[in-house]
Amino acid sequence: MTTHLPLLLALCLAVTGVRAQELPVDSNAALTVSAAFSVPLNHVQVLEKAREAWHATFAQEPGASLAKGDRDDPTFEGQAYVRFRSEQLVGREESMGIITYRVKVQARNGTCRISVTDFRHVGNRDAYRGPIDVGLLTRNQAPPRKVRGMGRRNGQELWVDLKNVAVTRAEELVAAFGANLRQLAGP
Repeated sequence: MTTHLPLLLALCLAVTGVRAQELPVDSNAALTVSAAFSVPLNHVQVLEKAREAWHATFAQEPGASLAKGDRDDPTFEGQAYVRFRSEQLVGREESMGIITYRVKVQARNGTCRISVTDFRHVGNRDAYRGPIDVGLLTRNQAPPRKVRGMGRRNGQELWVDLKNVAVTRAEELVAAFGANLRQLAGP
């Protein structure tokens, strides 16, 4: 029995180690939606088509703007926002507002990479009780800090709601950008 004890202990530790790796990892990293699209063009052509795809997709969003940059730089950045209205009734007026985001596009030979990141929630400044601003949305499962004016459960529901709205809209826009880019690039 004593000869099997070290083996049993090692097996228990191994199983515990495997289970610990399966747990979801919270991260303070910013929430990001990204994609890469293959297009049969050189980087100058990819950049030109990516700018056209930007104007057909992200530029149509509220508050959209493109950062001033060098026309020959294979990277450009822009920003926009999506309007937000919470699904839950608690804090709806105070949290109703916008989620701003930044878009970065990189053109390379045969490839265009796009990432949408830096999602930030700004609440309703005109609300009677003041705004509920959540700030930067991260990959955390729960808000990194207590949501002012809300209990833990309601703050968690607002956090999930914000992330769903942000990711859903970003994925729609990235997919439309990619489809537009491929269409512009031709067969």
